[in-house]
Amino acid sequence: GVVSPNFAIAAPGRLVTFVKIIPVTRVAIFEDSKHLRETIQFLLDNTDGYSCTGAYPDCSNLLDDIATSCCDIILMDIEMPGLTGIEATKIINENFRFIINIVFCVYN
Repeated sequence: GVVSPNFAIAAPGRLVTFVKIIPVTRVAIFEDSKHLRETIQFLLDNTDGYSCTGAYPDCSNLLDDIATSCCDIILMDIEMPGLTGIEATKIINENFRFIINIVFCVYN
Protein backbone atom coordinates (compact mmCIF):
# COMPACT_ATOMS: atom_id res chain seq x y z
CA GLY A 1 0.00 0.00 0.00
CA VAL A 2 0.86 3.66 -0.15
CA VAL A 3 2.00 5.20 3.12
CA SER A 4 0.59 8.65 3.86
CA PRO A 5 1.85 10.27 7.07
CA ASN A 6 -0.52 12.28 9.24
CA PHE A 7 1.03 14.33 12.02
CA ALA A 8 -0.38 15.29 15.42
CA ILE A 9 1.09 17.00 18.46
CA ALA A 10 1.02 14.66 21.46
CA ALA A 11 2.49 17.02 24.08
CA PRO A 12 4.18 20.44 23.98
CA GLY A 13 7.40 20.11 21.99
CA ARG A 14 6.78 16.46 21.10
CA LEU A 15 5.68 15.35 17.63
CA VAL A 16 3.98 12.00 17.08
CA THR A 17 3.58 10.51 13.60
CA PHE A 18 0.53 8.49 12.66
CA VAL A 19 0.81 6.46 9.48
CA LYS A 20 -2.26 5.75 7.38
CA ILE A 21 -2.02 2.83 4.92
CA ILE A 22 -3.93 3.45 1.69
CA PRO A 23 -4.76 0.20 -0.14
CA VAL A 24 -3.69 0.16 -3.78
CA THR A 25 -5.64 -1.52 -6.58
CA ARG A 26 -3.18 -2.96 -9.11
CA VAL A 27 -4.23 -2.62 -12.75
CA ALA A 28 -2.78 -4.15 -15.94
CA ILE A 29 -3.57 -2.61 -19.33
CA PHE A 30 -3.79 -4.41 -22.67
CA GLU A 31 -4.15 -1.75 -25.38
CA ASP A 32 -2.46 -1.61 -28.80
CA SER A 33 -2.59 2.20 -29.10
CA LYS A 34 0.62 3.44 -27.50
CA HIS A 35 -0.83 6.89 -26.82
CA LEU A 36 -3.98 5.56 -25.14
CA ARG A 37 -2.03 2.91 -23.20
CA GLU A 38 0.42 5.52 -21.85
CA THR A 39 -2.42 7.93 -21.03
CA ILE A 40 -4.33 5.31 -19.03
CA GLN A 41 -1.10 4.30 -17.29
CA PHE A 42 -0.37 7.93 -16.37
CA LEU A 43 -3.89 8.43 -15.00
CA LEU A 44 -3.73 5.27 -12.90
CA ASP A 45 -0.28 6.03 -11.51
CA ASN A 46 -1.36 9.55 -10.55
CA THR A 47 -4.64 8.57 -8.88
CA ASP A 48 -4.59 7.71 -5.18
CA GLY A 49 -5.43 4.07 -4.61
CA TYR A 50 -4.41 2.82 -8.07
CA SER A 51 -1.18 1.59 -9.62
CA CYS A 52 -0.48 0.37 -13.13
CA THR A 53 1.50 -2.84 -12.73
CA GLY A 54 1.78 -3.64 -16.43
CA ALA A 55 0.99 -2.06 -19.80
CA TYR A 56 1.06 -4.29 -22.86
CA PRO A 57 0.54 -3.61 -26.59
CA ASP A 58 -0.97 -7.04 -27.31
CA CYS A 59 -1.84 -10.41 -25.80
CA SER A 60 1.03 -12.40 -27.31
CA ASN A 61 2.35 -13.31 -23.81
CA LEU A 62 -1.00 -13.03 -22.04
CA LEU A 63 -0.63 -15.56 -19.23
CA ASP A 64 2.96 -14.58 -18.39
CA ASP A 65 2.13 -10.86 -18.52
CA ILE A 66 -0.78 -11.30 -16.12
CA ALA A 67 1.24 -13.44 -13.74
CA THR A 68 4.11 -10.94 -13.77
CA SER A 69 1.87 -7.92 -13.23
CA CYS A 70 0.21 -9.34 -10.08
CA CYS A 71 -2.89 -7.30 -10.95
CA ASP A 72 -6.32 -7.09 -9.36
CA ILE A 73 -7.98 -5.62 -12.47
CA ILE A 74 -7.31 -5.92 -16.20
CA LEU A 75 -8.33 -3.21 -18.67
CA MET A 76 -8.63 -5.02 -22.00
CA ASP A 77 -9.12 -3.47 -25.44
CA ILE A 78 -11.38 -5.56 -27.67
CA GLU A 79 -9.68 -4.86 -31.01
CA MET A 80 -5.99 -5.80 -30.95
CA PRO A 81 -3.65 -7.50 -33.39
CA GLY A 82 -3.32 -11.25 -32.96
CA LEU A 83 -5.35 -12.49 -30.01
CA THR A 84 -8.39 -10.21 -29.60
CA GLY A 85 -9.64 -8.88 -26.29
CA ILE A 86 -12.66 -11.19 -26.46
CA GLU A 87 -10.46 -14.26 -26.98
CA ALA A 88 -8.07 -13.08 -24.25
CA THR A 89 -10.97 -12.57 -21.82
CA LYS A 90 -12.01 -16.23 -22.23
CA ILE A 91 -8.44 -17.34 -21.39
CA ILE A 92 -8.29 -14.97 -18.42
CA ASN A 93 -11.60 -16.25 -17.04
CA GLU A 94 -10.37 -19.85 -17.31
CA ASN A 95 -6.99 -19.19 -15.64
CA PHE A 96 -7.44 -16.16 -13.35
CA ARG A 97 -10.99 -16.26 -11.97
CA PHE A 98 -10.06 -13.87 -9.13
CA ILE A 99 -9.06 -11.00 -11.48
CA ILE A 100 -11.67 -8.46 -12.56
CA ASN A 101 -11.56 -8.02 -16.34
CA ILE A 102 -12.94 -4.80 -17.84
CA VAL A 103 -13.24 -4.89 -21.62
CA PHE A 104 -13.46 -1.66 -23.63
CA CYS A 105 -13.41 -0.50 -27.22
CA VAL A 106 -12.33 2.80 -28.73
CA TYR A 107 -14.26 3.49 -31.91
CA ASN A 108 -13.35 6.30 -34.32
